[in-house]
Amino acid sequence: MKTKDLVLLALFMGIGAVLHIIAPPILFGMKPDIMLPMMFLGILIFPKANYVLVLSIATGVISALTTTVPGGQISNLVEKPITAFVFFGLFMLVPKQLDKKIIAPY
Repeated sequence: MKTKDLVLLALFMGIGAVLHIIAPPILFGMKPDIMLPMMFLGILIFPKANYVLVLSIATGVISALTTTVPGGQISNLVEKPITAFVFFGLFMLVPKQLDKKIIAPY
């Protein structure tokens, strides 16, 4: 693991944590999970399994610490690594299955 890569991943987690903390509650005290897109962005930029493991565990812990939902700590700690590796697997699998480039239509 390179220190530069870990610092960039930590920046993504920090940005996600700040946005997660300041986001207003939408429904019954539930906030949108802004840590999740930041984790996905980190996986897209650094697609290696060891980075995904470190990123998902750290994101789960930070998200569990900043959640306002009762009992949300346990679900965040379990859900983040599972989601990260499912996304990582799909990210690695899908381009190999497609022969054409995917472009946005005008």
